[in-house]
Amino acid sequence: MEYQYNEKNNTVIGIMHSDEVLKDTKKAWKLSEDKLTYMNENMTQNGSYTTIVEDQWGNKSKVLIDVKLVDDKRTQYNIRI
Repeated sequence: MEYQYNEKNNTVIGIMHSDEVLKDTKKAWKLSEDKLTYMNENMTQNGSYTTIVEDQWGNKSKVLIDVKLVDDKRTQYNIRI
């Protein structure tokens, strides 16, 4: 896993790299053309969870997603009433 902070939107881009070709099974993630990378460009909250990815042969693996880069204090002040 790789994480990149987008300061403009206060979001995190999550990038899953694989050395095996993946099936396109993740609705919130975009699979690259070479099918070796999943990307989620709009992670808005810190937290940890696991997700399952599946390769082209049907093998499944758990991946830990651990987002820590979202600025929680900034999010509180961006709420509009």
